[in-house]
Amino acid sequence: MLYTPGSGGGDWMFSRQPTPRVNRERFCISPVSLWNRFFPDRAVAGRGIREDSVPIFEPFNRLGTTPYGQIIYNMHDSVVGRSIEHYEEYADHETSVLHQIVQPGWHVVEVGSNIGAQTLYLSQRVGPEGAVFAFEPQRILFQTLCGTLALNSITNTFCWNLAAGAEPGELMFPPVDYSRPGDHNGTKAVTDNGGEVVPVVTIDSFKLQRCDFLRVNSPGRLPEVIQGAAETLERCNPIVYLECSGEAAEAEAALIRQLHELDYAMYWHNSPLFNPDNHAGNPENIFEDRGLRNMLCFGRSQQVDLTGFEPVAVPRAA
Repeated sequence: MLYTPGSGGGDWMFSRQPTPRVNRERFCISPVSLWNRFFPDRAVAGRGIREDSVPIFEPFNRLGTTPYGQIIYNMHDSVVGRSIEHYEEYADHETSVLHQIVQPGWHVVEVGSNIGAQTLYLSQRVGPEGAVFAFEPQRILFQTLCGTLALNSITNTFCWNLAAGAEPGELMFPPVDYSRPGDHNGTKAVTDNGGEVVPVVTIDSFKLQRCDFLRVNSPGRLPEVIQGAAETLERCNPIVYLECSGEAAEAEAALIRQLHELDYAMYWHNSPLFNPDNHAGNPENIFEDRGLRNMLCFGRSQQVDLTGFEPVAVPRAA
């Protein structure tokens, strides 16, 4: 029985042992302080440093704790970082569903891993006999993802600073000031000049021998990702989980038709950002009624018993 939290289909009984608190402030050390600590004979003061000394970058990363390990997060990120800051978790309603689906030993493909909040869970869920293949196109988020995995000694996860699409090529992502508030997960690729160019690959090009679960969080590009993974979906028949928040109506309709043609049955899963039973025990709802709109997809040959999920209606072709 697969159920959504609060649907009455069962209780989400995840073990939540107390996690040691981390002094976040000590992980926001100024580069000047580090320089002076290691090179006292060449000490500098504040921003008025010599040109041949260490460059100054505005600190924006902190080290947090989650039920699945430590995580590096941006304290200015208005969604993922803010959730970890206040609740020591992100999108735990999603995680509760993933925990009912993903099994130890599975091979998971994750397109759009962001800083690794879900990657960290998935890598531990599949265990040493499984594998996670994580793609994150934004360079700074990719570096953060890799830092989190290294911090937790994760060895079964393979990461690429690549975008996934319908065909090989390039995408450009606009400049992001990560030292300023913003939804860094929601950055979309642009076509005009200015930004960082990222290679685009297809999932099919990896010729994966196994793919048991595909999770995609690629704002504005879901149909392209699925098109480039069509052969893998037909051959491996993985369960698919897509974040559709903010997807244009026309693109969403095209996505649904794509999956229908690939013989998938689709179900909506709306996931609130606030979890009253959050790991930090924080009763304050800073997200109000905000949530994530997801689509859970099963091959029609897969036998599933669902509670609390709304079937997706397939629109007619225009």
